[in-house]
Amino acid sequence: MLKQVRLNHYGLLRISGIDAEKFLQGQLTQDISLVTADRFYWTGYCTPKGRLLANGLIWRNKDSFLWQIRRELVESLAKRLKMYILRDKVTIDDLSSNYQQIGLLSDTLNQDLEQYQLPCPPLKESKTLENDLQVLRIASNRALIIGQPQSIEPHLSNDNINTDLTLWSLAQIQDGYPEITASAQDQWIPQMLNLDLIHGIGFKKGCYTGQEIVARTHYLGQVKRRTCLFQCNDMVEEGDHLVDEQDHETTIGHVVNVAHDSEHRSLFLAVVQTEAIRKQLNLCVARTHSHVVLINLPYPVVTP
Repeated sequence: MLKQVRLNHYGLLRISGIDAEKFLQGQLTQDISLVTADRFYWTGYCTPKGRLLANGLIWRNKDSFLWQIRRELVESLAKRLKMYILRDKVTIDDLSSNYQQIGLLSDTLNQDLEQYQLPCPPLKESKTLENDLQVLRIASNRALIIGQPQSIEPHLSNDNINTDLTLWSLAQIQDGYPEITASAQDQWIPQMLNLDLIHGIGFKKGCYTGQEIVARTHYLGQVKRRTCLFQCNDMVEEGDHLVDEQDHETTIGHVVNVAHDSEHRSLFLAVVQTEAIRKQLNLCVARTHSHVVLINLPYPVVTP
């Protein structure tokens, strides 16, 4: 059964103009030249010290680029990016209110897309555009639909679209896709959020804001903290600290994103010390002392 979720927590920036690609190449972690009409990528935006201010999906939309980030970050990020335009012929617009973003989840996604007469991107991280309706294949069982209301309404009824973000948030977390929120800005370098492991960093491109720190970390192999997936039978909150059950004084990790199921259990992503994972320390939430269980992500994070 196809489940539909309205993703109002995402915003959308459009970067357009003849210098848009060159401009973004000097600002974002991704190699923007790889972003094509049928391929989207993760990317991040850093401070000069290499700490993330935002991350999200970026793709080409005709003669411009669209960048999906958390909605609470859109205004400040647009203002900051505009400071660096200088003489480039670039325009940055907030399209968050112009486009609807709908998440689709189904174990039979291909058949469901066909049933609803929606274009079907064939592979993960591929994109299709048809009649101003964009479909991004996030995973084998998930897709993102983006378009103006008049483009979406012939395919999806508002009556069937859920406004509860739980299903989508749980899937994002299970797939290992951390998202920078306002409270998590300026804390982590991209590798700590596994941006390199989900193909969100271009290490062969030229300079961009924060590139020196990101490249040095990559080539020296000094990633001492990584994002890992955990489960807890108690309520965990974003910003909670993880500690060793035998030593509550030393912080081992920080919760970045969390979602709760109907039983009030928590599934969450946390940036943790890789050494603690290698030593298989038993961790708990510092605030509640609730035990947490490490779960494997779809991609390898910490090697033995």
